[in-house]
Amino acid sequence: MEKFLAKIQPKHYGIVAAVLSALGMYMILSTCQYLSTGKFIILGADHLQQYVPYAKMFMRDILEGESIWYSWNTSMGMNTSLVNAYYVLSPFNLLYLIFWPVEEYLVATAIILLKISLCAYTFHVFLNRVMKIDGVESILFSIMYALSTYMVLYSYLFNSWLEGAYMLPLILTLIYELKDVKSHIKLTFAYAFLFISQFYFAYMVGIFSFVFWLALMILGDKTSVSDIVKKVVKYFGSVLLAIGISAVFIVPTLYFLITNMAPDATTFDELSTHFYDLFFAMFWGNRIPQDNNIPALYCGLLVVLLLPFYFVNKEIKNKEKIMYGGLIFGVGITMLINPLYQLMHAFDSPDLFNFRHAFLLVFLLCVVACRQFKYIDKMNIYIVAIIAGIYSILFFVLDSVCDFDNNYKIVRLVVNIVVLVAWIGVWILKRRVKNNAMMISILAIIILLIELCGNGWYAINDPAADREDSYTVWKEEITAAVEEFSEDESFYRSNIDGSVVVNSDSWFGYNGLADFCSAEDYYVRQACRFLGMSTTTRKTDNFGATPPVEMLLGVKYHVDLPSPFLSYETVGNYNIKENPYYLQIGFMVEEELENYYFPSYDSFENINSILSTMSGDEVECFVPFDNNVLVTCEQAEIEPTEDMIIISYDPEKDQYGMVTYYIPKETVTSPIYMQFIHDISLEDPDSPFIVGGKENLVRQKGLLTVPYIKEMVEEEDRYAVTIVMNDNTMSNWYYYAAVFYEYHEDALKKVYDNLSQAQLEVTEYADGYVKGHVNVSEDKTLLFTTIPYDEGWTVSVDGKKVETIAVVESAFLAIQLEPGCHEIEFEYHVPGLKEGMILSGISLGIVLMFILTGFMSKKKKNI
Repeated sequence: MEKFLAKIQPKHYGIVAAVLSALGMYMILSTCQYLSTGKFIILGADHLQQYVPYAKMFMRDILEGESIWYSWNTSMGMNTSLVNAYYVLSPFNLLYLIFWPVEEYLVATAIILLKISLCAYTFHVFLNRVMKIDGVESILFSIMYALSTYMVLYSYLFNSWLEGAYMLPLILTLIYELKDVKSHIKLTFAYAFLFISQFYFAYMVGIFSFVFWLALMILGDKTSVSDIVKKVVKYFGSVLLAIGISAVFIVPTLYFLITNMAPDATTFDELSTHFYDLFFAMFWGNRIPQDNNIPALYCGLLVVLLLPFYFVNKEIKNKEKIMYGGLIFGVGITMLINPLYQLMHAFDSPDLFNFRHAFLLVFLLCVVACRQFKYIDKMNIYIVAIIAGIYSILFFVLDSVCDFDNNYKIVRLVVNIVVLVAWIGVWILKRRVKNNAMMISILAIIILLIELCGNGWYAINDPAADREDSYTVWKEEITAAVEEFSEDESFYRSNIDGSVVVNSDSWFGYNGLADFCSAEDYYVRQACRFLGMSTTTRKTDNFGATPPVEMLLGVKYHVDLPSPFLSYETVGNYNIKENPYYLQIGFMVEEELENYYFPSYDSFENINSILSTMSGDEVECFVPFDNNVLVTCEQAEIEPTEDMIIISYDPEKDQYGMVTYYIPKETVTSPIYMQFIHDISLEDPDSPFIVGGKENLVRQKGLLTVPYIKEMVEEEDRYAVTIVMNDNTMSNWYYYAAVFYEYHEDALKKVYDNLSQAQLEVTEYADGYVKGHVNVSEDKTLLFTTIPYDEGWTVSVDGKKVETIAVVESAFLAIQLEPGCHEIEFEYHVPGLKEGMILSGISLGIVLMFILTGFMSKKKKNI
């Protein structure tokens, strides 16, 4: 064994670090039972809800020859520039294409392991080529970087974020080596790769790498003015050329961001993070909740022990200490000062997962600690032990002060003390046993892997994770349902009720209503909210889509999926209903709709209002129901005030509180729908939840902070809606009014007969393209479509281009037509794509010219 290990040369250490890091991540996932033979699926949070669905959509478009720039499979039809740039352009996602039939969570596991190993490898490259460290410590600290809480946690939740983590060390290495044309081209392509793969984290790496380059310029070796000018030209030339090469993706993305920016965009909350939070975050037991004020900084307790000694080490140059100390301080204050925090997040308010740039500080901490490791034999072991003791006391105190997980406080303290003692033990052993350095190195790696894997398990082990068998049931049922209604090859939308994934339409390739995406179509989302659907910032659920709304939005098939949490021996427990009141993607309406705005926050009024405006008749699909609505309270209280109604319970006295609104069956002749009206539009995971209904099989809480239409659930002798509050939600909740309406299908049939008289008969369609014909009468001259409005659409009527109009709160596209029969063609051209292609072509030409010039110059020298 020892002879075999002795054959491993320093040049192989990067590969060793990569393999051990991947092995460590595999151990973490297997102990959490997240592998294919485990209890849970590895896909969690946005990884399940966004990254996999959009990767599958992108790869399916490639396989089927569809446009990658526009899709009907998300947001009811959307420019996918930002979707591609944020979610899918990483080359690792090609594995979903190469292994198309393979289970997605297996492919996701492979991608996670590859990216974790790359983090270790590129960090080793930086240590070796910049810090000139080629000993075993380069393996240790590369593993620390790769298996830090940040890497483990976010590889599991959003592995796209790791693009910035593994490219950061490589880009900084190339900046440090920026000397000639060859290194200039390497840096150009490294930046371009990151800009294309993950533009959001490229922004963070770009800011940090610029500051790093600036520090090198200021604190580096003194050079002449001409050399400084050359360095400036090379660096900025590399950055500009990289931006130019990636312009084909960046320009359309920026255009989308600018034109779709919400007028009332979410503002940043004031940060309540303290310096001691950053210190506390560097210790073992770092499980970062979604919405707390502690960044993911843990990367090993050896880093914490070595850190203070670096800055008092007289053998390290002051310039180096100033540079890295300044960078650590600079990144640290971006987590403490709100304007700088906003700057690092591109002024895009991060929801739930804060401190997304924490990997920058993790990188610096690992670099500095590794640099100090060289001088470990010169450090006083007694001072190290005293510092470890002080750390343990501070951790104990801060664990009570910081806003952190209250469970396992003693366990965290004990583990931190044990690990600190273990490292001191290795320290002592290294000094006393001089002749067996290899075995001590192996011992150190084993301790490190146990420490980091233990923290990784603690960070992502989730008892509420999605079960693998539930996932399998869901996927089999939804696949079968989509295959069945997809036999109808006409253009329509489908609404699948009970999907565990919001973006199941993107995943399985059908035209749905729901979406969960950072590429927010603000105006469509607002319109859906006014119509009673469950919407939050960046998400639209299909909950609240009543029959009139499904008619308006062109839903032809409604699918009820079975509970994903029940076991079925055979597939086929879903139920598909064909909508008898299905309208095409376009139909003729009254001209008054051109200036239409929803009149209130009561979605029932809004539905009646928009249908009346479209048809020109008074429509009452929903009629107020005020009689016999009864209320019961169990361990809860209802307190009406002048402005609102408050529901509360005492969590110290009772385990739960429950309020039920109900209507006796004998008083009801039509289905009853209701809505809690209030002004909260951001889904809060700490909220009451509703008992009953398909949506609660998917998410048990959070929905009541969203004012959506809810159908009352049929029980034995009544129809009811029950609100439950417990210590896992919140102790009080408010709303302005609870409104109840009877649904009258005959009224819907009447308005359907009116609007269906003149529909756009679709003859051809593809992603970003629709062609059809329509007969226009004298009384209805506005063609309303449920195509989300976008300036990229061009519409031709009988071969001539016409002006498009944004209607219904600027959400949907419409055109004015003259009476008669018309052939209409809708075609989407991605705004900014042409300009981006030109810039990319010019930039690539310049780079190729540099490469050719360098090649010719080298050839002349060899002659």
